[in-house]
Amino acid sequence: MSGAAIASGDITPAMIEDEIRTLHVEFERWFWGRSTSLERVENALADEFLFIGTNGRVVPRHDLMEGIRAAAGSYEGPESFAIEVAEVKVVWHRGRLVSASYLEIHRDASNTTTRQSSVVFEVDSTAPDGLRWMSVHETWLELPPDSPRTGADSSR
Repeated sequence: MSGAAIASGDITPAMIEDEIRTLHVEFERWFWGRSTSLERVENALADEFLFIGTNGRVVPRHDLMEGIRAAAGSYEGPESFAIEVAEVKVVWHRGRLVSASYLEIHRDASNTTTRQSSVVFEVDSTAPDGLRWMSVHETWLELPPDSPRTGADSSR
């Protein structure tokens, strides 16, 4: 993202989509054990970042990062786990704030799950690619076979 675009607030849908995809690639690489640093993720998330998971639980940045760190190398590679981002749409853009929605599809050896996700960004020239993640909210669209509605853990 160019400095001029950040300074003028001229954020395009392509910039938003690129940032969402880039962060999810970082997650995949971490979960596959192919990355040794979460620096890009840590620099992208605001200190006050909140994640609202599919179970409705509000998770502050510190706790989310702790969980991500613990999951390092938990999958062998793209054949055992992949995240697909689809249907990215800018919902609104006012001043330095941008909201977008997207589908997040997780595939592993036994399941495919789909989440409708929404994100709020703050335009920030000090953030990677000029966008600081303020919050994410995920809602199940396609539940895993062992979902909470059938008695299993809802934290996946």
